[in-house]
Amino acid sequence: MRPSGQTMRFVLAVVFALLIGPQALRGQAVNATLLGTVTDVSGAVVAGAKVTITEMKTGVGRKSTTNDSGNYEFSDLPPGQYQVAVEREGFKKSVRSGVDVLVNSDVRVNLALEPGALTQRQ
Repeated sequence: MRPSGQTMRFVLAVVFALLIGPQALRGQAVNATLLGTVTDVSGAVVAGAKVTITEMKTGVGRKSTTNDSGNYEFSDLPPGQYQVAVEREGFKKSVRSGVDVLVNSDVRVNLALEPGALTQRQ
């Protein structure tokens, strides 16, 4: 006895769903990206600045350094409210708190550093 065409289509649909379904679910992004550019007050980019982000509720942080174009990027972040801090020798530390990072978003936080001692805080 051969299965009917309708039964065969159903079996193929089930197999397809089992094979492709989990990959489609994994492809859905739920995390976000926090990025920006660090400049000095004249607008010149600041390369080599230390950027630290901290999720304010959990206290979990990550660190990076700006590239030659003054850019930084933190990808694959869980949603939350973040603090972004930037330091570079010869400049005052700059901090921005309360940065809302939402699901599936790119949040840009550009910061300008003022000349001064590293221990000073904006």
